[in-house]
Amino acid sequence: MLNELIFPTEPKSLRQESNILARKTLLTAPHMLSLTAYAESLRERLGSNVFVPDFDPLDGGSNAEFLFLFEKPGPKTDYRNGGSGFISRDNNDETANSVFDFMGQIGLERSRTLLWNTIPAWDDSRAFKGFHVRDGIKLLDELLPLLPELKTIILVGRQAQKARRELEYRGFDVAQSDHPSPLVKARYRQRWEQIPAAWKNATSANKK
Repeated sequence: MLNELIFPTEPKSLRQESNILARKTLLTAPHMLSLTAYAESLRERLGSNVFVPDFDPLDGGSNAEFLFLFEKPGPKTDYRNGGSGFISRDNNDETANSVFDFMGQIGLERSRTLLWNTIPAWDDSRAFKGFHVRDGIKLLDELLPLLPELKTIILVGRQAQKARRELEYRGFDVAQSDHPSPLVKARYRQRWEQIPAAWKNATSANKK
């Protein structure tokens, strides 16, 4: 099914409703079944006051080798805000734009990656409260066994990096980088520009 798709060559493709609808049809593809069920279970447990997006079916799904664990979903993941409903490099926001560009720069095949967040739900606030990293790690304990090919977890951003100790304790190979948000770009431009190199270093040992 995925081999027949034309993958986006430009960022922000999920600003188009037709692309969102096409992406939704892939949520039941074999590589997505367990992750779609996981996201649905989070929605049932966390309730309707928050929004838990789906994983992007154009990424590696359960076959992913590299999990890029960001901090918290943004408003453009939430379809109630006109978002896509997905955690995706193709979302219509500047952070996703940077992720799309950076992944292209390092030449890492999309099928080897998966994007997710330490705090899995958008709660109409950019503040880190309500769903703490500690609680998010407990939910990750249910996700990580669904990724049998996983080699490295890349913690993207300061909040995500709070999970490092616990993930290393669980025996995972963990790397980290700054967050590719416009805020980091504005405040720490040099660090923002080093993100692709950090991602390449984190994945280069396992690129073949």
